[in-house]
Amino acid sequence: MSNDGKLSSLLVVVSVLALWAVATEGSNITAILENFPEYSLYNSYMTQTKVADEVNSRETVTCLVLPNAAMSALAAKHSLAGIKNALRILVLLDYFDPQKLHDIPQGTTLTTTLYQATGKAPGNQGFVNITNLRGGKVAFGPAAPGSKLASDYTKSVRQIPYNISVLEISSPIVFPGLLDAPSVADANLTGLLEKAGCKTFASLITSSGMLKNFQAAMDKGLTLFAPTTRRSRPRAFRI
Repeated sequence: MSNDGKLSSLLVVVSVLALWAVATEGSNITAILENFPEYSLYNSYMTQTKVADEVNSRETVTCLVLPNAAMSALAAKHSLAGIKNALRILVLLDYFDPQKLHDIPQGTTLTTTLYQATGKAPGNQGFVNITNLRGGKVAFGPAAPGSKLASDYTKSVRQIPYNISVLEISSPIVFPGLLDAPSVADANLTGLLEKAGCKTFASLITSSGMLKNFQAAMDKGLTLFAPTTRRSRPRAFRI
């Protein structure tokens, strides 16, 4: 093969790899944030709560990310279930880049979030208010009338039009009750098993001490295959 042919082949390979890398990054919020250590804590909780999986399954989203200091303050005071709600409301189900933020018609809009999509949001609490303020500032807040716009847009992080936009904000967007979700580990696992006909299995994991291990894993999501007391196929529980 001539040198020109080798060069052409090399360029094709490089181009394919570059396109593959962009495509992979574009569909994965955690891959995008790996290049930004200032959001490592936010990225970690996105993975722990599996909100990252929900984001990656969407075609168009805007992720409002918190720097490590703000994320640390949020995580220190609340359960993983509460943090999961807080992260979901920071995922807008629309594409907002810096230009669109500053060009909002009438200067204010309500946009839906991943939290609203869960069906758990009371009323319009799963929406976020985006408002342009004086001096070119943009602020975010809960959709409920009278709520404070306490979270400011600080900078753009990454955009892949019109798939995903990542924007930094100063603080979480919260409203009363959002962070009060009980920990999944507080659920009565043995009660659920007994109700489903797995009484012997429930007794066994309690007496063996395995119950604590299962409860520790429940906040991150747990699938448990449990044999029923009667002779039948094991039942699967997604907790």
